[in-house]
Amino acid sequence: MKILHKNKYCFLSILLALMFLDYSGYGYYMFYLPFIYLLVHKGYKLIDKTFCVLFMWGMLYALSVFIFSDGFGYVTTFIFFINFPFIYLLGKFLVRRSDDVSLINLLYIMALSMSAVAIVSVIKDVLENGFLVIGMGRNIPLIGIDNEEGFISATLITTKLLFLLSFLGFIFIPLGRKNKERYRKICSFLSVYCAVRVQSRTCIVAILILMLMSLIFNFKGMSIKKIRLLLISLIFLIGIVSYIYTTYGDLLIVFDRFETDEVETGGGRIDRLMIVGSKLLDYPLGGMNMNNKIGHAHNLWLDCGRVAGIIPLLLLFYLTCQYLYSFVRVYKLKSVNPILRLAFTFLSFIMLVGFVSEPILEGIPMFFAFFCLLFGILNEYSKGTFVKSYI
Repeated sequence: MKILHKNKYCFLSILLALMFLDYSGYGYYMFYLPFIYLLVHKGYKLIDKTFCVLFMWGMLYALSVFIFSDGFGYVTTFIFFINFPFIYLLGKFLVRRSDDVSLINLLYIMALSMSAVAIVSVIKDVLENGFLVIGMGRNIPLIGIDNEEGFISATLITTKLLFLLSFLGFIFIPLGRKNKERYRKICSFLSVYCAVRVQSRTCIVAILILMLMSLIFNFKGMSIKKIRLLLISLIFLIGIVSYIYTTYGDLLIVFDRFETDEVETGGGRIDRLMIVGSKLLDYPLGGMNMNNKIGHAHNLWLDCGRVAGIIPLLLLFYLTCQYLYSFVRVYKLKSVNPILRLAFTFLSFIMLVGFVSEPILEGIPMFFAFFCLLFGILNEYSKGTFVKSYI
């Protein structure tokens, strides 16, 4: 096995960055590139049972969209769902050709690229309108698009930010060189800033859990001095937040979203889950009316069943269980770099948060593409096929 050559590493970085950037929906054109890249490098030799199941699922889902037409473009849908298995293969290919340092850098590049458009759009809007915008919707004008439809919804921004937010898990854990670590933290805090600006309850809860996870994983390695400093910082932070809430709480709409009745029902998601779940058997082949009052179930598996039916739903559930099985196996392998193991943990946590709270397949298929790539990486690591290195 050879460590990924510098030129090939740069090419793959650019390929993945352009694909996950997905500016104004054009990222799906880049989905052809993994297929071509794997074909040139004989990646078809890595085909396994999971690839076949993923390919079958993608075919069935795409066919359902063709038949019932829920608004997805035919070409777009076909590109997305037929190429997901090849992105899975690309994940396996990366493990065989790259070391831990290259791999974690590529994962970060993809997460940063996916959130770049959302971050720049939010910052531009804040500079033009201010952070505390009263009476306006949570949707943000998309940078570079001047027409009336050039807005990026708060739901889409939330989903785009999630994978970058996962690197907040390293806030109390050293990750690589100090200069690179500084840039990573700056980008992660920018994502936090944007999440607060669009009043995303999903992101804010995920941020708190990630910071708690980071603290737990790093607690044994912390000195008494660092623990004291951390406790003082937390007390100071809680005091600042409390002061802002009591003094300017009427201006911060984000707090209002936590005080509404929708919090108890997950923003109406629980009601949608119950309704969609109860109707699945009435639509065993999919095609549940997309234009009714229910809309998206905001759940990966139920939305899949709603569009494509019971069989694709079961295949997707099998793939999810297979992913979790591979993750557990990798987490237990002592030969895997501890930092990379934590990266897999934080990314998997964020991935599940997105799956249970957002309309992934119809809203942002790039999120599912990230899952497929990570799935391939974990499957290959679970077999012990990787290049060892130290971060």
